[in-house]
Amino acid sequence: MTTTAATNNNNSNRNNNNHSSSSNLSSSSTTPVQFSDTQPANEEQFREVLSLMRDYNISYESVLDDLESRQILRDFMKFNRNEESLLFLEHVSEYFRKRSLNNKWNALLEIERVFFNGNSIHELNLPQKVRELFSHSFESLCERYELNGNDFSEKMESTRASTSTNPPPLSFESLLSQCEDALKKAESYVMVNLKEHVFPRFLESKMFVSFLSKRDKSFLNKIGNVKNLTHSCFVESLMDMKKCEISVDQVRMIKKHVFDPQRWQLYFEDKNCQVYFSSSRYTLGAEKDESGGISFSKSECIFPYSAQQVMSIMCNKQVRLQSDKNLDSVTQLAYRTKFEVTNQATTTKIMKESSSSGTITENSLGEQANHNPANADQDDLRSSCSNEDDEDSLSTSTESGVLSSSLPENVPSPQPNSPQLVQKQPRHERQPSSAHRRHTSGKTKLACTITHEVYKLIWPIKSRYYFLCQSMMHDLTDNMYIVCKKSCEPSSCKDLKIPNLEQFNNNDHIKAANVGCWIFQPIQTHDGKEHCRYIQFIGTDLKGSMPRWIIEKIIKGRAKNFYYDMMKILEKNEATLGMGERPKDSSGFFETLDENGSVIL
Repeated sequence: MTTTAATNNNNSNRNNNNHSSSSNLSSSSTTPVQFSDTQPANEEQFREVLSLMRDYNISYESVLDDLESRQILRDFMKFNRNEESLLFLEHVSEYFRKRSLNNKWNALLEIERVFFNGNSIHELNLPQKVRELFSHSFESLCERYELNGNDFSEKMESTRASTSTNPPPLSFESLLSQCEDALKKAESYVMVNLKEHVFPRFLESKMFVSFLSKRDKSFLNKIGNVKNLTHSCFVESLMDMKKCEISVDQVRMIKKHVFDPQRWQLYFEDKNCQVYFSSSRYTLGAEKDESGGISFSKSECIFPYSAQQVMSIMCNKQVRLQSDKNLDSVTQLAYRTKFEVTNQATTTKIMKESSSSGTITENSLGEQANHNPANADQDDLRSSCSNEDDEDSLSTSTESGVLSSSLPENVPSPQPNSPQLVQKQPRHERQPSSAHRRHTSGKTKLACTITHEVYKLIWPIKSRYYFLCQSMMHDLTDNMYIVCKKSCEPSSCKDLKIPNLEQFNNNDHIKAANVGCWIFQPIQTHDGKEHCRYIQFIGTDLKGSMPRWIIEKIIKGRAKNFYYDMMKILEKNEATLGMGERPKDSSGFFETLDENGSVIL
């Protein structure tokens, strides 16, 4: 019997033999979502979803794995009259889940009829070689099936086998395997074409955006991953308020958030100052905020003093205590050098890897204990240097003798085994060479100071206290000094040995959370004088049961009067400003600046 005859003979059986297979595939799919049902509630929500999508790398495979999103993709392709590719992938996936030869044969007949037959409305548009490879293997399989008498057994006439001079024909299983290989090649081509051409248009379609507008953010996390340094990545970083460390990427995200005009709405403005509040609300910490989150505030002023002068006042502990009517106390608990932060992270990683493998060897811990800081994260440290003769300082972080004099007696000073700092001009004051003006690794851990701050509020509201991790650096990109702040949990940091830490957890006060920064940028006026552009970003959650409107009233009141209060402080301390000296006690801010140096953000 010829190949054409074999194929035609089987055409009459395909509808009958495979009707149940086709029904199972359609019944397993979800109910089609009508396009009218996926329209966003309003334009504002639509724009919000679009903005959120830009922060994610949405996975093609995850969209296919999810029943709802796959159905929307099918509706989109049907709307554009090219749904055969997705249908083919579903049929092929169903085929390879089958085990019996009979079920495989029936499914294969259905695939050939629907996607390779020239008369089918779902015929695939495949390269000629891919189509011919499947057609040839399928025809050979049909011939073998007819030769076996429409059976899958390998019964052959003994006389034919003995008298034939030709080699015996391949078994049904061998021919089926060849057909499956051809099917996989067609599947691979369709998969790549769908991923590279159809899927990008689907992500930008109104149908998909409208679909997402009806889901919460957890669904986006299910089908995609947050892009690094995006706003969504910044929002996720706010969930971690325990680590006593600050990385370069965290500073980059805070800076990006501060200067993104889409994130702020103008609240107050005069000739000297602008006050903004965030257009969205945020949650600090892992606890679920039933109130819907907090609003951030941003104040931006121009002071008629140099950046160094404003920094020396703003970072002066005594001036802060005298001028801020709410600030009751500031205590520096610890100072962490770059080496200590990086060393702790490396030790934690070694412990996790060793525990996962079930073995913690003395060599692994010994190597860590005797590790030469000159080689530890040398690339990260070198990338943050701003002078080509900083090579000596690559093996250094700080000198305990220098910093101990500026720390309170109960503050742990840098450990003796910490690398020694060569006494040179501070990094941020030197001119960077082209060899060192390179992008700093975002994973680089910065030197930081750990403080405890208490703020008294009006009666009968309880006082609030914060454990803050703070770090200062010079940004080479925009020539500005940045003090980055975030809440932390010193008790969760195993390498921090803070005496009597329990006394700072006052039961009469409520522990609050904070994220923010101070930015000092030198600017030149038209007459050549240096002024300071100052930006204060505050994101504070006072916790407790205080009504949200009271919190916002307090924050707005402080922000609105900020410029005039600061000018009074600067004018009051003009004698100190004229001397141009750093404060004796900056709670560790300037020490971190000297160690972190200049960084390209």
